[in-house]
Amino acid sequence: MRVRAYVDGYNLYYGGRSCCGRGTPGWRWLDVRALVEAVIAS
Repeated sequence: MRVRAYVDGYNLYYGGRSCCGRGTPGWRWLDVRALVEAVIAS
């Protein structure tokens, strides 16, 4: 089965920035493909 996922980059960026903090390193390197695959697999 094929699954397509749409990720709104603007909301992803600013949502992550508000959760993790502006100066926190590393959160910008989110692997979106791995995240979607993990959600689908669960």
